[in-house]
Amino acid sequence: MKAVFDIETLEVKNQRQNEDAVMTTFEEAVLRPVSIGCSNSVDNEDRFFVRQSSHPDDAAAMVHSFLDYLFDLLDKYLNALPAELSQAAEKIATELETEKFSQAKLEKESFLTLLTKYRTFAIYGFNSGKSLIIFKCV
Repeated sequence: MKAVFDIETLEVKNQRQNEDAVMTTFEEAVLRPVSIGCSNSVDNEDRFFVRQSSHPDDAAAMVHSFLDYLFDLLDKYLNALPAELSQAAEKIATELETEKFSQAKLEKESFLTLLTKYRTFAIYGFNSGKSLIIFKCV
């Protein structure tokens, strides 16, 4: 299961000259978050979070609403998982603690890895490079 989000910003450019008073000009940009869109495969619902005004507190409120939504999605995902997945993962992890190296141990480790993938909720940022948030449901 996964969610994908995209943050839209407005860019305000500031120009200033360097301290040596050389003709070179540095350009800086301040990005102001305006909205966040999110799609997910938990309930297949799209949600949009919009900044209410240009007041700085409204940007923080928008981000907090978005994060609350992500944690709600995580709860929905965890509740939708069969309890047997967690029980099987716990049982195998316990068995692996005392088991010596063998073909059977390798197979159990492989199966535990598969169970862990089923119990992972990944969140991707659209056009955000290598950023990835993963909730491992242990």
